[in-house]
Amino acid sequence: MWIFDGKALAWAPTYVKYLKFKVDLDEEKRAAGEKPRPGSVFEVIIKPTTEINLAIIAAYLESRVQFNNVVVEAMSFLDHLLRQGASERLLSIKRNFYDTQAKGSHLSDGGVVEVHKGLYASIRFSQDLSSGGIGLSLNVDVANTAFWVGDQRLSDMLPRFLANCDSQWRGLTPARLVDVLRPKKRPGANNNWHSSDAFKHLRKLRRLKFTVKHRGRPEGVADMVYNFRDVMFEEKYGADGANSRNVKFDFNGKETSVLDYYVQKYQQHLRAPGLPLIDAGTGGAIPMEMAYIVPMQRYPFKLNSDQTANMIKIAVTRPNERRKAIEDKTKMLRLDEDPYLKHYGITFEEKFSTTKAKVIPPPIVKFRAGGTAKPQFSGRWRIDNLKFWTPNKIPLQSWGIVAMGDCCDKETLVSFTQTFKMTFKRHGGLVESDPVIVPLGLCRTKEGPEMRISPSVGLMALPWSSEPMR
Repeated sequence: MWIFDGKALAWAPTYVKYLKFKVDLDEEKRAAGEKPRPGSVFEVIIKPTTEINLAIIAAYLESRVQFNNVVVEAMSFLDHLLRQGASERLLSIKRNFYDTQAKGSHLSDGGVVEVHKGLYASIRFSQDLSSGGIGLSLNVDVANTAFWVGDQRLSDMLPRFLANCDSQWRGLTPARLVDVLRPKKRPGANNNWHSSDAFKHLRKLRRLKFTVKHRGRPEGVADMVYNFRDVMFEEKYGADGANSRNVKFDFNGKETSVLDYYVQKYQQHLRAPGLPLIDAGTGGAIPMEMAYIVPMQRYPFKLNSDQTANMIKIAVTRPNERRKAIEDKTKMLRLDEDPYLKHYGITFEEKFSTTKAKVIPPPIVKFRAGGTAKPQFSGRWRIDNLKFWTPNKIPLQSWGIVAMGDCCDKETLVSFTQTFKMTFKRHGGLVESDPVIVPLGLCRTKEGPEMRISPSVGLMALPWSSEPMR
């Protein structure tokens, strides 16, 4: 049985000489005597590059050879062998595997991103055999991954998506959504149209896969998957942008808008004709309300603070629950039934490996002047009335605080900084001056000259905790 990495590498159980042949993708669809269409015939070349010596792994684990490229090649083969069978039944993203039928957990963001619990699996070196170790081990763990929420209309997801990008777009109505996506005038002599800030965020949807659903769609193309290449934009479409009213093409010898095309051909009236169209490449210009997101597509962007907090809540589990989750997810691989593993004689134990260990006494944290803290196994401790072992080498001389957006009055800032100063000194810190409290934007221009030294510490009081500063 052959192993294929899906790109350009394949492994065969026996030596294969140079092969060259052609593949006609339309051979079964084309009528007898009809010529192949351009691009349907591919030439495939297979040539040997190296031989994998699996015996080198045992030699390395027995300390008979040094680690080298031959060992790396053998381990790479085992890694691909482990993934080959599982990737045919499960969604495979590198070394992670996901059950496409499993239900995801929404991140409480209105239905934009959901988390799927998958399994990370790889074959790794463990303790060497000469010291009584197990040699190779199956390294598995729960993999929590963010995916786009699938099977939803793209136009319905847009308001929630933009709200996650920036809080100024929360609660967008359909009319307001169209408005924030309209082109804006470019300041300057040319006064050209350019894409709005909200429109620019839609470019994050590039490479998102979707299907098209609407009344009267032919069955032969109902399951066709399209690629979101870009959002259509051209200055010639003016203030309304490239929407279904403005974008036109030749249909039955007449210039027809996308809006009228769906009415004439499918008797389908668009509910949101003002939204920009999707550029699907050869798939044409597609209205967003016709596009349905294909499930199980990884969300590639950084989560915002709220999404991150919800992700942590989903990912954090107790040790016993985590162990059970790993055991359940490992069963998903069906290692004992895998035909590829059987063909190459690979088997795995079903239980966790055990190793000798001992519990080391927790350390005692020492402070200055004989102070100590004993965290034991809690991982935390209090530092009330304890002085740090070494004070700051440079005394705090030039420092200040800024209140962003007038979130609190000056009296509150003074009270906070005095408490901070006393607490810092109580822990052994060196402070030689009071802070400077200045309006926003004057911290460096005012504080520095007053102290005749560059500011060393700047504190900021923020009116929010879940959004970035602007």
